[in-house]
Amino acid sequence: MRGILLFGLVTFTAGCGDKAAAPRPAGGPTTSGVATGWKDFDGGSFKVTFPWGNPTHRPFFHGNAPAGVSDDATNYSAEKMDKDGITHNFGIVVVRTARKSGPEAVDAVLATAVPPKMKRSGPTAVTWAGQPAEEFKYEPEDGGPTRLVIRRLVTDSTVYLGVVRDRGDLTPVDVARFFDSFRLHGAAKK
Repeated sequence: MRGILLFGLVTFTAGCGDKAAAPRPAGGPTTSGVATGWKDFDGGSFKVTFPWGNPTHRPFFHGNAPAGVSDDATNYSAEKMDKDGITHNFGIVVVRTARKSGPEAVDAVLATAVPPKMKRSGPTAVTWAGQPAEEFKYEPEDGGPTRLVIRRLVTDSTVYLGVVRDRGDLTPVDVARFFDSFRLHGAAKK
């Protein structure tokens, strides 16, 4: 009986070892499957790849632009919605600034992109479109699932905001694909 138990234990252990040693498929980060249908888009002063095809274009300010910036700012946005509203958003906001706009104007542009009752972490220094930029992360004060990541790049005459908003279900690969695809045309660079 002891021999049978020992044989069974050795067979079981060897079987477990074989499974553990079996080759695993190549892993690594993956996409969420939410952000699909990626398409290159040229916004005039920039290029970026949006999910869900071409973005919609609409004014960013509605007559309430902060001092030192142009009221004709544009929001290029690709959105996914459900019955409760926007669930996912990838956007580029382009705001023209006065030649000598101060940091107050640049900060006011960022503040207008953030919904109320969101707590901020950052800024974190990042390189975006090959230039120094800042990244801010926001979460709802009530602990809800909405997540917002904003990158801000300031050139001599323009503030660019890159915005990714979701319900916590996008992967880092989804977010990186959008931000990493952003490029400025020659005239738009510092």
